[in-house]
Amino acid sequence: MKITKLSISVMGFCVLMIMFVFGRPAPVQAVSGLVIRGGTCSVEAFKSGADFTEPNQISGLSVNCTSKTNTKADYKSYVKSLPQAVYCVSTWESLVATGATVQTDPTRDNRLHCLVSGNVNKIVGKLTRYP
Repeated sequence: MKITKLSISVMGFCVLMIMFVFGRPAPVQAVSGLVIRGGTCSVEAFKSGADFTEPNQISGLSVNCTSKTNTKADYKSYVKSLPQAVYCVSTWESLVATGATVQTDPTRDNRLHCLVSGNVNKIVGKLTRYP
């Protein structure tokens, strides 16, 4: 089969139509890295910063995350978009081990944006003030 400009255009159109019909591709899930939240590290703060779906369950807690390092001491490299002076830091693995989910959710202004969901009491036990 000979590839022509027309066939490339048709393939591109098909990809665009699939994305239009089925929505944007699902965000990539990292398997390790850091998760950082600016502000107070408490159940009350996390509940006020997320959807409270049922007793002790939160959804959509806004955080920054990176898969570039697991070293908590490196967290300052990933907080430029967070205006707070206090940070809650955890490893991705620690949060997932509690049953929480960490979903990448990059925005135009913050490519490190992610969302954490799960049991708030377990999340606050891992996403703690650092240093």
